[in-house]
Amino acid sequence: MLPGCDENNLRTLLERLRARVANTSVAYNGQMISFMVSIGASVAIPTEETGAEMLLRAADLALYRAKSGGRNRVDLGSV
Repeated sequence: MLPGCDENNLRTLLERLRARVANTSVAYNGQMISFMVSIGASVAIPTEETGAEMLLRAADLALYRAKSGGRNRVDLGSV
């Protein structure tokens, strides 16, 4: 949860995180291993109508869209 973070700032933050992961390699058994990450998040202010469960569901659906859209992506959902 990032209170006060609007959609543009959230996307920027998550893209920076995704890029940092993609640009990091780890040595394992004499080989360099690189990683990719797909990130799904939701943007909304929880209310009685849009509770935490709905926000988590929107983030989960966004994650599946990121994975199916080519992976190594950020996708934001909304309630």
